[in-house]
Amino acid sequence: MNTSFPIIPNKSHFDDMLIVRTRPGSVNVGPATVSSNSSLSASSALASTGYSALARYENAGLIKSVSPLSSERARRRVPVEPISGMGPLTSSIAAASAPVSAPEKATADSLLAGVSIVQIEKGADLALLQNELSNDANFELVSRVPIRYLQMPATAKKGAGSRTTISGIPPASSDLWNLERVNWKKAREIPSFQDADNVRVAVLDSGIQEDHPDLYGRLANYEWNYSDMIVQSGPDDILGHGTHVAGTIMANFENGFGIKGICNCELYAYKIFDDVPDLVLFPFPRYVYFVNPLLYRRALAECVINNIDVVNLSIGGPGQPDPIESQLFGALMQNGTSVVAAMGNEFQAGNPVSYPAAIPGVLAVGATNINDAKASFSNTGNHIALSAPGTGIWSTLPTYPGHIELQAVPIGNGQFTPGAPIPRETSYAAWDGTSMATPHVAAAAALLISNAGKFEGQDIKAKLQATARKLSAMGGQDFTSFHGSGCLDLEEMMRSVLTS
Repeated sequence: MNTSFPIIPNKSHFDDMLIVRTRPGSVNVGPATVSSNSSLSASSALASTGYSALARYENAGLIKSVSPLSSERARRRVPVEPISGMGPLTSSIAAASAPVSAPEKATADSLLAGVSIVQIEKGADLALLQNELSNDANFELVSRVPIRYLQMPATAKKGAGSRTTISGIPPASSDLWNLERVNWKKAREIPSFQDADNVRVAVLDSGIQEDHPDLYGRLANYEWNYSDMIVQSGPDDILGHGTHVAGTIMANFENGFGIKGICNCELYAYKIFDDVPDLVLFPFPRYVYFVNPLLYRRALAECVINNIDVVNLSIGGPGQPDPIESQLFGALMQNGTSVVAAMGNEFQAGNPVSYPAAIPGVLAVGATNINDAKASFSNTGNHIALSAPGTGIWSTLPTYPGHIELQAVPIGNGQFTPGAPIPRETSYAAWDGTSMATPHVAAAAALLISNAGKFEGQDIKAKLQATARKLSAMGGQDFTSFHGSGCLDLEEMMRSVLTS
């Protein structure tokens, strides 16, 4: 019998990463202050606790990589001059502190200027390095990096794979219970209804199959890697998760086959997962995929500069946001962007608070089942905004093979290596998760923007909550921590702005 487990890592933060931001303009090394374009002498560098620590770690071979999040230095071809007594990795952090001219309009580089992710080798003392960097005035911030992962239960069992690779044929559109439950058809029949053709919706996820028959020609842009970043990430949506989310938002409902998406929109897809699996130990050892911290933060910055109207984040994790993640969300909200995120699927595993859903201002979405009850896996909390269908949701999957996770093969001394993949379905499939509920609300936000003019950010959140359908399980209350303000109701939402 198949058992459904959420993707739960045995830790909330990466145990080998720090995110740092150097102060702009100069590098302070004790009593002297020198230009970032100058070389630091070995003696003056020793006066800087942070750079001295980095040099010590690098010289001992304990720094695996240093990855600047801004591409400014790469595009301007500014050479990184080695600092006397330091290796190239430590020098690159110092070079990142060089002043970046403030553009008239924010760019990904200006938002991420001076920010780098430092990855150390396994077994090195991360806490010691963090402490030494934090005590150096050259570093504006130093933080652990929280783990983010998919918000869907991954079907797996110990031992042999339990998923069957199929070419899914979804039921007739009249049998798609989720569209009926959110009154999709009735909403579109209201006079003066306008689709969301000119509304920019971003899906930050595992990628997308651009030429899927139900998605072909409907994508505005797809970013799956960046030339200045050393990240192992190709264009394929291995997990299928991003393709599934995108289908719920905007699969072609006029082609006579497949499934129906909720709206037409200008969809931007950003792949924020790399193609390298990570080991988790609960409830048993297996390899899954985590959000890549570099791709994720660059994509958030791109959403700011591209004036994205709605961002769908069907990801989460219990680690509180680091300062850069928080600042990027703040920039999005200041820009009027509506950010929609999944509540999480760990209700039966302690019901932890999940981020980014719990970031103030984010529109957090829970999942309901076909009986209008809270889905058994759906997390709860007072930060929930509303709920949407999230069990047995038919949507698009890549037509090529892929997998959600891999078996973990023991190699002795408590160590493992990736084994056989547990294949996912192909073409179409019905999946569960708050991941599947979230795109219903993201598409609704796009329709609201299209039909209500200047609605944005918190106005959208308030309108979606005010028009949500109250559920019997709410016991007559206007809001509960299990359901939020109720279930998404597209018809009531449209009537509130088109017939008022």
